[in-house]
Amino acid sequence: MKKMLDRIVVGVVALLTTSNLLAMEKITVDTWSEYSNGAEFDVVMQGLIMELEWTKKFSLVTASALGMQTEESTGEKKSTAKDLALYPKYNFIESTKDGVPGFSVMAGGVFPTGHNFLSSPNRAYLAIAMFPMTLFNERVAFEAQLGHRYVQVKDDKDINRLHWGVFVEANMIDNYNIFTNFYSGTQYDIDVPSLSQEYGLSYDYSDTFKYKMLFGIQPELEGRGDADTTEYWGELGVEIRFSEFD
Repeated sequence: MKKMLDRIVVGVVALLTTSNLLAMEKITVDTWSEYSNGAEFDVVMQGLIMELEWTKKFSLVTASALGMQTEESTGEKKSTAKDLALYPKYNFIESTKDGVPGFSVMAGGVFPTGHNFLSSPNRAYLAIAMFPMTLFNERVAFEAQLGHRYVQVKDDKDINRLHWGVFVEANMIDNYNIFTNFYSGTQYDIDVPSLSQEYGLSYDYSDTFKYKMLFGIQPELEGRGDADTTEYWGELGVEIRFSEFD
């Protein structure tokens, strides 16, 4: 069953990609369904993050999402879409099994291509250094991020702030893992709160498929700062790795 699913996925990708895309070494697709509950809006959306890897050194990361927002007070529903994130990424050093960290740099931005609740009229530009590491015979994965976020604010003063993040995933039993993520707002949104938290469970179904579910919490935004209200969200998703392009 696993081999059949892997072959189907690779076949679909082969049909949908051009000869230039087939020159890639790997494509990683992270897609998820999310429900978010806030003080003013509830949002159901389908998110997508893709990493297109041409070599082990260079890749391009892109992200966006489509969804439906519901206003709490009136029940009015509208379509909504996240802004487009684009990040060239360069891997300087690969992490090793004995705990030596890797080193990658990702620099790019998020551009106001979306609409309604998930979108922003501003622009964000980020440069992020990433330090991935595996420990205990690859049973624990750890990544630290440190960088700078510059937000070009429409009709107001621009914002400079620190970007940071810490991700930990640990294998518990068989192919089941638990993970947690603390970060100063995702790099895939323009306007973000000061702290976001995620807690979840993942399952490595095969070398191609990884299933995930998580719960997240963060302050809602009031303008471009934290509000007194809190946003909660839940996600069910799958990470798909395509690497058979020879």
